[in-house]
Amino acid sequence: NNEDANWLSVIEKQIAELAVLIAINRVLLVEEINHEMGKIPLEIQGKVVLKGELESKIIGQNFISSIEEQVFAHKLLSTRALDRITKITLTGYEKVNFDIWFMQKNLSAFHASSGEQKKLLFLFFISIIKVLINKDFKVIFLIDEVIAKLDLEGKNEIIKILQSLSVQTFLTGTETEDINTSNQINLIQ
Repeated sequence: NNEDANWLSVIEKQIAELAVLIAINRVLLVEEINHEMGKIPLEIQGKVVLKGELESKIIGQNFISSIEEQVFAHKLLSTRALDRITKITLTGYEKVNFDIWFMQKNLSAFHASSGEQKKLLFLFFISIIKVLINKDFKVIFLIDEVIAKLDLEGKNEIIKILQSLSVQTFLTGTETEDINTSNQINLIQ
């Protein structure tokens, strides 16, 4: 039906406009997270990498043209018939993945050791907390088993970073023998 096609085209144009805005804000947020990641004194360094069609066109640019909105709207139109057949949306702003890149080894966290993955994930979460603090959010941080299976140096490194945060933090786990309690840490066993 021609009316349905016109109506869908209008909707797809609006979706494309919103998709570009969402992608821009996603890129800006990841840039803030990466900036904070670079400031955290952890022996391991990481970087969030976005893998999305729109995001790849935005990264490193100050603006994105309305042409990208038109291209994205056209892509929505061109996949419409296949979407109907498969009963899923094949193109969308939500079709984005991210990876945490292990900078020292120049590889994805997926390929790092479990201890390195744990530290990279910790680095990622601490960076998000710092971004939220910068935006005046009140943060309560609850983490479980963050220091399990780490060597003493790694445990102390993470505890020191947690102590430096100005947020209420709850750390749960089974390995408490190596935690150096101070006036900033209440250990409940």
